[in-house]
Formats: sequence, C-alpha cells, structure tokens
Amino acid sequence: MAEGAISNRERIQILLAEYTQLRMETVTRGNTIPQVASCGLVSLTLALSAYSNTKIGNSITFGLIAFLVLVVFAISANIRVDVIRAARRLRRLEARINRIAGETLLEWETALGPQRPLLVELWPWSRKTLPSARLK
Repeated sequence: MAEGAISNRERIQILLAEYTQLRMETVTRGNTIPQVASCGLVSLTLALSAYSNTKIGNSITFGLIAFLVLVVFAISANIRVDVIRAARRLRRLEARINRIAGETLLEWETALGPQRPLLVELWPWSRKTLPSARLK
C-alpha cells in the first residue's frame, strides 16, 4: 500500500464515525420538535389567558396568536428540513459503506427513512420493514 493511502477498513471506520454522529443529530433534532410544540402551546395558553384577564382588543390577541403559531411552525419546519438533510446524507453514507464493504451492512435509513411526504409516512398501511428482516 502506498504511503499515506488508507485501507478500506479505515475508510469504513471514518464513514461510520460520521454516520453515528448524523444518527445522533437526527434523533436529537427529532426530539426537539415536540418541545417546540409544547412551548408554543404554553405561549398560546398564556396569550389566551392574558386576553381573558385584560381588556385588550380582539385584533391584538388574534395577531399575537397568529404570530405564535407562525413562529412555532417556522421553527418546526426548520428542524424538519435539517433532519431531512441529515437523512439524505445518511442514505448516501449507507450506500458508500455498503459499496466499500461489498455487502449490505447498513440499511436502516435507506429502507425505512422518510422518502415520501410526512403525512404519507404516518398512515398505518405505509409501514415498511427492513429487507433483511423479511422472511424468504
């Protein structure tokens, strides 16, 4: 082997390190969406209680509520875009690692990752199983 060249095993280890980091990032980002939604719900409750306890106008209250909904939606959409980007990179990493290894070592994101719109993924009949888990 030439000086400075890395072996396939070292290549796979490097790619697996990136894969592991991205998997942790997608889990972390995915867990923040419910937190953002709950903060939005608390803010909405506070806005409605402020309206009922004071005599501010309807337009101010509805404007505040619309603003809160927009902020929560924007933050959640931004997080979702980051997760989708990371999932795309995970699929590429899985393909590259599998190609270098010469066999299917990783298939989670490729087989089960979100490749269709989120609402389609949530339907019960769209459940997928790993190809290696299917009976032959």
